[in-house]
Amino acid sequence: MESECTRMSRLLIIEETPQYLIVDKPHGVPTVPLKKGSEIPTLLDIVGAHYPEVLGDTHEGFTLHRLDTATRGLVIFARTAESYAVFQDIQKRGGILKEYLAVCSTAPEGCETDGYPPVSHPPVLQQWDCITSRFRAWGRGRKAVRPVTSQSSASASLKAGKNEYRTDVCIRSAGENRVHCDVKIVNGFRHQVRSHLAWCGYPIIGDELYGGLESDILHLYACGLTFFDRYVNRNVHYTLEIQDPNEE
Repeated sequence: MESECTRMSRLLIIEETPQYLIVDKPHGVPTVPLKKGSEIPTLLDIVGAHYPEVLGDTHEGFTLHRLDTATRGLVIFARTAESYAVFQDIQKRGGILKEYLAVCSTAPEGCETDGYPPVSHPPVLQQWDCITSRFRAWGRGRKAVRPVTSQSSASASLKAGKNEYRTDVCIRSAGENRVHCDVKIVNGFRHQVRSHLAWCGYPIIGDELYGGLESDILHLYACGLTFFDRYVNRNVHYTLEIQDPNEE
C-alpha cells in the first residue's frame, strides 16, 4: 500500500527533470529540519520518501533554498551532487529570481513600530519600488528580524549582518482591508519579505509576528521561480497558480 509520504510527494511535484525537482511546499510544513535530530516531518522528508536522492548526506540534503514554515510555495531540490553544486553557483551569482504573492492589510495608525528604522521616503508600491536594508535579530527569543539602514542607531547597526538585501514590491490590487502585493527577491534573508512589507505599512495577513491580521494561515505564497537552466541552455520559469488566497 502506498505510504502517505509517497502519495503526498506526488501531489507536491510541479516539475521533475533528471537534475532537479520543483516542489509546492504546503503551509505549516518546515522545508528542512529546524534543528539537527528534529522529528517534525519536513518537506525534505516527504519528497525524500519518493525521491531518496534529494536527501544527500547532510540534514538539509540537496535543498537549494528554504521557505518559512508558514509560507506556501515553490522550492527547488537538486537530484545529484553535481546539479546541487551547479545550482549553488547559480544562486551565488544571483541567478534565481523568486516571486511572491503577499495578501496584506494596511497597518493602522499608531501601530507598533518598535525596532524599525525611519522610512526615508514613503514607498510608492503602485509601481515597482525597491526596499533595501540589512537585518538584525529582534524580540523575545530573537524570533523576528528588523531592517537596519543608515537611519538606524549605532547599536542596531553593530548587531546587523554585513549584507544588504533587496525586495522589489508592487501593489497588484487593493480593496477593503486587502492589498495584494507582487514581490520579487534574488538573495533572501530570514523573514525578509515579511519584515520589509510590515516596515512599509503592509503587514501580511496571518503574520501576527509582524503585526498582521489574525488568520488560520500566512497569506504569503512563493509563486514563481525563474533561472537559466544550464541543462537545456535556456531560461525557465515555473509558477504556482493561487486561485483565491483569501479563501484558501
